[in-house]
Amino acid sequence: MTGKTAIEWSDMTWNPVTGCEQISPGCDHCYAMVLHNQRYKAYVKYNGVYPKNGKKMLLQYAKPFEKIQIFPDRLDDPMTIRTPQKIFVNSMSDWCHEDIPLVFVLDMFRTMCRANWHTYQLLTKRANRFGVLLPHLRQVFEDETGSYEWPAHIWNGVTIESYAQRGRARILKETEAPITFISYEPALGSLVGPDTSYLTGISQIIYGDESGKDNRPSKPEWAHEAYSLSRKYGMAFFLKQFVAPSGQKIHKPTLGGQEYLEFPLEEPRTASYEAFKQAWKERGQDPSVKKRWMDKIEFVVQ
Repeated sequence: MTGKTAIEWSDMTWNPVTGCEQISPGCDHCYAMVLHNQRYKAYVKYNGVYPKNGKKMLLQYAKPFEKIQIFPDRLDDPMTIRTPQKIFVNSMSDWCHEDIPLVFVLDMFRTMCRANWHTYQLLTKRANRFGVLLPHLRQVFEDETGSYEWPAHIWNGVTIESYAQRGRARILKETEAPITFISYEPALGSLVGPDTSYLTGISQIIYGDESGKDNRPSKPEWAHEAYSLSRKYGMAFFLKQFVAPSGQKIHKPTLGGQEYLEFPLEEPRTASYEAFKQAWKERGQDPSVKKRWMDKIEFVVQ
């Protein structure tokens, strides 16, 4: 589904893919897995119909979270949203998952290049796949923008739960995305080690304690360390959440009496929905029609 989100550092989520598998310590209590599989159990129990109102449940919940599902009919959703948004891409999956067909990933990027009045926030724990994807992505960038360079409105990020996962940041920088970020959530260990230069050139760091059932408590100094590292390496610092010993979330908390809700600085945009709409009018087509790309983008249905 595509819609508004309560995630503090984004405005909306866009999920043309759902499903994932655990590969890292941060996956142990994955919120997406818990949420999806709760609804999967309800789908099976009630044969895909909500018992209270008789409405059909989303078809994606007919399968467990461990099954990758792609949804071609969602690919053009950003095209239909007029107001610029920060859009978290695949919040219910990992866009670099090996089971997502390459052609589908490229179609996602075509949409992101075309609906370029939005900011897209990509996040993965599978940074090792960048090397496979990048040559193909650069060709999409060339086709859609006239340049092989990674577009500035597509932010590229990795999850790092502790110093042990620092290698993901080094691989992230190899993509040469103008804006890169680290999600240090769930924070499961310190980011400090013998060498913190892996953070050089990163645009933003987002800190968040692990929440949910059986959450693993953080140490108070980890957030302070993250803040100090952000000042050292010139990163925007976004303090997303603390979790109290009782398990209660503290949204947008303070550190030293101050909130930190910083974002990377973006260059002024030249693209706009109105400019795109005018271009489509000149072609004699209506840009507000949902799914208008269905006859223009190659899809693979799994």
